[in-house]
Amino acid sequence: MACLSFHPRKVLTTGEGGAVVTDDPDLADRIRTLRNHGQASPGKFTEAGGNHRLTEIQGALGLVQLTRLDAMIARRRHLAGRYREALGGLPLRWQRPAPGAEGNAQTFGLVLDEDAPMTRDALLGHLKEAGIGAGILSYALHRLDTVNPADDAAYPVTSSLIDRGFAVPLHATLTDADQDQVIGALVRALGAP
Repeated sequence: MACLSFHPRKVLTTGEGGAVVTDDPDLADRIRTLRNHGQASPGKFTEAGGNHRLTEIQGALGLVQLTRLDAMIARRRHLAGRYREALGGLPLRWQRPAPGAEGNAQTFGLVLDEDAPMTRDALLGHLKEAGIGAGILSYALHRLDTVNPADDAAYPVTSSLIDRGFAVPLHATLTDADQDQVIGALVRALGAP
């Protein structure tokens, strides 16, 4: 089975939620039961489950986007290319697809160099003041109380990347002009490339 996320930052979004795909009919039946309060059929509860169904409105939103998926990915790739071209020379790095692979540009994540002129949080504040909705790139599992937190010293690379990583706006409806505002704010904050 494979799990898909339809979180707002994803290429195809329904606002939240996701999907599970499988070619195993028994597994598919169990997943259907678990998503619907543990009901194998109406009123027949066979195990503990939750309410994990997408609404019909969310499903319709996703289906419409699915018809435009290739165009949405192409636009995201175009925007990611513009970011790479415009931000080269600034004190930051971004993830590159593996050789022979082409990413879908789901997120454009950046990591500030250790010698950048400001911290990630200061940069996010600068972008917010400029009206730009950027955010932290991700969370480190070893820092989450719900997982069994560990000392940062045990994960120095992860800790460093998490503290310096951020994501800038990237979606299929982002205009070149709006992206230019993001680029301009980054250049003003970090210095001309």
